Amino acid sequence: MNINNPNKFLVFKRNTKLVSTDEFYNNYNFNISTNKQYLNYQKNLLVEKPTDKCCSRLKVAAFAPHADDIELGCGATLARLIEQNNAILYYYVFITRRRTLEGEEINGDGMLRLQNCKSSFKYLITGESELTEYEAGSDEFAVDMNGRQGRFKFFRNCSDKEFYLNKELLFKEIRKLQITELSDVDIVFVPTFNDVHHDHQTLADICSQVFRKQENLLYYVTNGSRTFPHKRFNPNIFIESSLAIKPDGIYKTIQKKTNDQSRVTYVDVKLKLLSFFQTEKNSLWFDKDSFLMRMRCNAYDAYMTTSFDKDKFCEAFEGVIRL
Repeated sequence: MNINNPNKFLVFKRNTKLVSTDEFYNNYNFNISTNKQYLNYQKNLLVEKPTDKCCSRLKVAAFAPHADDIELGCGATLARLIEQNNAILYYYVFITRRRTLEGEEINGDGMLRLQNCKSSFKYLITGESELTEYEAGSDEFAVDMNGRQGRFKFFRNCSDKEFYLNKELLFKEIRKLQITELSDVDIVFVPTFNDVHHDHQTLADICSQVFRKQENLLYYVTNGSRTFPHKRFNPNIFIESSLAIKPDGIYKTIQKKTNDQSRVTYVDVKLKLLSFFQTEKNSLWFDKDSFLMRMRCNAYDAYMTTSFDKDKFCEAFEGVIRL
């Protein structure tokens, strides 16, 4: 890497503002590679080598208008943050019910989608998906197992196709979160503005206002989303998902047919999270091949792979970078 490169590429530094790679490279033992304007995080994700013992744990918040959006947009990245950084996850979802234009619930699957969402969240934190009686019946609960911590919250008064009508109320709710439990959050994941789905646009707009001073704000896109022809999703941060999980870590129960644990990656964790959403299995876009195709295209866009290397996958984000 050229230390004197005039282009100041940016990377994340925990609990501080973003810094240039030159400064980061000179002060920390961090393996990164740069290609054009992109960054590929190779070994320890978003980790600095602290020089003192006062650094707190990483706090990460993820917002989703619909159940499964978080898993689709940033599931593998969250898994890496939790397993590699012992991050505390705050998981917020707003809509589980789908309605027709006449207001009738489709298939009556709202409660099932909510349970699927809870199981996915708990697996992400603990590697176990079985819910306690309290967790199954509550809209808000915390998980603390072996030092792994997370908080789940479902906003019940929202439904599909009516999300934007509650914008003022939602702003107040999210602002309340920002003042209280997210006052010192390190990274916030939200849907992209450039999505034709008005629920995603609404939540992106609200979160961008509430977290306007947040240093690490990442916008994700989901498989079921489409972007505007004149304003496409344009990621500038790529985080690798094809790294092997820890053999004795949270997700050690995931097995492949080869029984070779070294081949189990955070891509497999993401697929495991998505497998909980049984209500979506008949959707045309909710397909393993489509998940892998998007992540492989991301890796290609980040110059992490070539047409001959099919083992590289990553998730992509539009990042708001503030100096």
